[in-house]
Amino acid sequence: MQIKRTMNCEFGKMDPAILRPGRLLALREFKPLPRGQADRLAKDLGKTLPPKQEYTLEEVSELLT
Repeated sequence: MQIKRTMNCEFGKMDPAILRPGRLLALREFKPLPRGQADRLAKDLGKTLPPKQEYTLEEVSELLT
């Protein structure tokens, strides 16, 4: 069984139990996108984003709904 998990917290603030050996096969950290990258992605989706300096992937992925 595989479970994908997302969290909106800094890596250093994760519960140590999650990071114990054998718990994770992979861990990826996605930093906020700068405005230019987020705008290009939104444009490719035919959407616009509200003005901000940077965006989380969650904010950009909400455009898909």
